[in-house]
Amino acid sequence: MSALVALPVLPVLLGLAVADAGEAPRLIVLEPKAVKVDAADARALQQKLVAELGRAEGLTVLGSSDLQQLADLSAQQLSAGCDGDACLAEIAQAMGAGLVVYSEVGRLGGDVFWQLGLWDEATGRILARTTLEDSSLPGLGRRVDEAALALLSPLAERGIAYAPPAASPLLPIGAVTASVGGLALVGGAVGLVVGGVVVGDASYDTGLRRGFQAAGPALVVTTVAGGVVGLVGGGLLVAAAVLGE
Repeated sequence: MSALVALPVLPVLLGLAVADAGEAPRLIVLEPKAVKVDAADARALQQKLVAELGRAEGLTVLGSSDLQQLADLSAQQLSAGCDGDACLAEIAQAMGAGLVVYSEVGRLGGDVFWQLGLWDEATGRILARTTLEDSSLPGLGRRVDEAALALLSPLAERGIAYAPPAASPLLPIGAVTASVGGLALVGGAVGLVVGGVVVGDASYDTGLRRGFQAAGPALVVTTVAGGVVGLVGGGLLVAAAVLGE
């Protein structure tokens, strides 16, 4: 995969970005190349990845916006002349980075893909590559932890620790609660409708009509309780989604 990247180009970055020997290893996340997708959406993926990689212990992570603030400049998107290992090595040296993450976001048919790689200046080679595919860009955005895990796993032996965020326990609880409540709501409502038809039509068997009359209060309770439980389950799912962001 080609590595067309965003690169601040003033020499002042040489002095601003070089890390001291005692600092944590520095990782630069370059702007992704966008192929048949909106460049702003691709940058949004990069920003989510920067935030997720920043959860790793023993690592300093910078994105393109951080580098722009360091130099008080805007990054310039390169469309040519920066390809392969030599280019990645130059970027790493210029920015004082031991590690560089590059990526490409594109569309193939109805799906979108995100190809990523991790360049290591110390060894002069690519340590990790991974590709994520999904039906939508938001779907890729919900899987940045997978990308981070694939990229950082080779660095565990260097003391860089990363673990994907644990799923909220509210998610399975909310799903079960919403399902039970929904079934109770639908079952009770159907029972009330059928019971209303049977009780209101004298052509039905008297015993059947009396049975529905007797079950009426229970069906009302079931319907109301199902609605309440369903709402609680839905609230738990929303809370799980918010906490998972």
